[in-house]
Amino acid sequence: QIAAGRDAIADDPKTATDLLAAAERMLESSRTELKNCLFDLRNNTVDDPDFTHALTQTLSIFRDETALAIRFPVDRSLLSDTAAHTVLCIIRELVANAIRHGKAAHVRVAGSVENGTLLFSVSDDGSGFDPVKRPGPREGHFGLTGIQERLSTLGGTMNIESTCGKTRVSITLPL
Repeated sequence: QIAAGRDAIADDPKTATDLLAAAERMLESSRTELKNCLFDLRNNTVDDPDFTHALTQTLSIFRDETALAIRFPVDRSLLSDTAAHTVLCIIRELVANAIRHGKAAHVRVAGSVENGTLLFSVSDDGSGFDPVKRPGPREGHFGLTGIQERLSTLGGTMNIESTCGKTRVSITLPL
């Protein structure tokens, strides 16, 4: 992106600006993901038998930015280590999106197990977005694409409902 932007400066400044802006977003996304990886290495929340507590610890980085409500009475022993880590990462990304992009003042995280399936959701009161026309990796946005990729490896699905003032992302993950 940076090289293409540099090459386009003389002939097409608008394209150069767009390419460099996308590169900047990609770098910011990479920086955020690296911070998350470092956080994951330093904490042991994935081993916490109380998943509500694990989520509370994982989401503590957002406590000054929004009002968080967490209700996740799921027995940790039902989840493999990979699934538990995936769930923590997905929820962290959804909460970050609600705050960063939606400017949400309130975020709710809920989970349950029904018929051998983990069901969980993240809801917020932010600005909302069009799930069909959402920006993706080409625009330097990797969050929702990354979530879909994580879910597909475990056979899970994601559903997004969003309007102005309300977004709800629901996840289904077979155990």
